[in-house]
Amino acid sequence: MRKRIAVLGTPRSGTFWMTDALRSVGLNVNHEGMGPDGTVCGYYAWADNHQGYLPKHGRITPIEFDHTFHLVRHPLRVLRSLPHVMGSQNQIGFAAWWKRMPGIPPGWDKRMGSLVYWVKTTEHLLKRDLPKIYIERIETDWAKIATRIGVPTEVPTVPVRNSIVGSIYEKPIPTWKEIEAINEPWAKRAQQLTTQLGYELGL
Repeated sequence: MRKRIAVLGTPRSGTFWMTDALRSVGLNVNHEGMGPDGTVCGYYAWADNHQGYLPKHGRITPIEFDHTFHLVRHPLRVLRSLPHVMGSQNQIGFAAWWKRMPGIPPGWDKRMGSLVYWVKTTEHLLKRDLPKIYIERIETDWAKIATRIGVPTEVPTVPVRNSIVGSIYEKPIPTWKEIEAINEPWAKRAQQLTTQLGYELGL
């Protein structure tokens, strides 16, 4: 099975916006699932060689993507709300999958699990050396996607969906000191990745 595009990244990295943007230019993609043209999600981030795997009726179907991208956002902004996503009722299925992810022992709370999830997923995607799309600079990075898949390079005007403001995810952006208090070794790994991605540590 072949699909046109996969945009891979952790939840709260701009996946809702990216899904709506791709749909607005005619690509039938699904958020956290597989559409006729592809996906914007983290489920498929752990498949190597630009492939994904779609569970269907108990079978595993290999999927190859024409174009695969790594969607990036500063980890402090991700970790602002990711633990609350993991604990929300509408994410029960995803949370169950997340707890089975390699490296997350049973019993870890959602803050620790979210930190490890971001670190391990980001490390894995960086090893794949995919083209990176930084949600903070989407005004320029959109062209990376557009030119490769043959859609207009003008950034789509779509509303921000599932916004932090006024939602259950509206929490203060954490500091690195607070992240280190969760688990210092994993926080240090997150800081190293933050620098590797080209971000300043502070916001």
